[in-house]
Amino acid sequence: MSTALQTSFPIEPGCAADPSASTSRLPAYLQPPELSVAELAAARLDGELFAFEDGYCSVDEPDTVRLRAAVLEQLPGLAGAVIAETSAAWLHGAALIAPRVHTGFVSMERRSARSPRLRLRQVSLRADDNERCGALRVTTPTRTVADLARRTGADAEEAMTTIRNYFLLGLTTPEEVVAWVRSVPRVLGGTRIVRVVSSATEVMLPGLEPTRSELASWSLPLSRR
Repeated sequence: MSTALQTSFPIEPGCAADPSASTSRLPAYLQPPELSVAELAAARLDGELFAFEDGYCSVDEPDTVRLRAAVLEQLPGLAGAVIAETSAAWLHGAALIAPRVHTGFVSMERRSARSPRLRLRQVSLRADDNERCGALRVTTPTRTVADLARRTGADAEEAMTTIRNYFLLGLTTPEEVVAWVRSVPRVLGGTRIVRVVSSATEVMLPGLEPTRSELASWSLPLSRR
């Protein structure tokens, strides 16, 4: 299956440039200084804008990948990072609600960081584990599902719903996720990924049962990921 970025309802599919963008008088996502705080508040009261994340959007602006990407592009400190985990799921359209704290992966040469709206983690990514979405880079649907499954914990039900959405929308498949696990030497948390994917499909699909050698190679402590 192609890893080209796709999206779910209510956002429109695709990550290509919107033909209408060149004729739009204002950016899809507005924050000061595009308009002053007073102008934005007045436009909202007049019914011309609605609040979206930390800014505003025109009432005629559909909830698209372009709009969600515009929100993420405004986050300070995100330059050079790869959108990941729940933030990637929101950008893909598998999650309808954006996380309050967004996640980005950075190279091992760059320091991890955390702010009220952004968490940067040092993670090694293969070239085919991420793809471009406009000015951003985001983990592929397959890699995102693996990351969500590996870190499923207290918010398990929400994560499981998101993972199921990926499968229902055809963004990736359980087989592709397990194939990814098997393609990574000594992948951290592989057993958990396979177990969560199996639970999300509510059936142990043929070929998903790990071998004894795979279980041994996947049993590294999750704290070392």
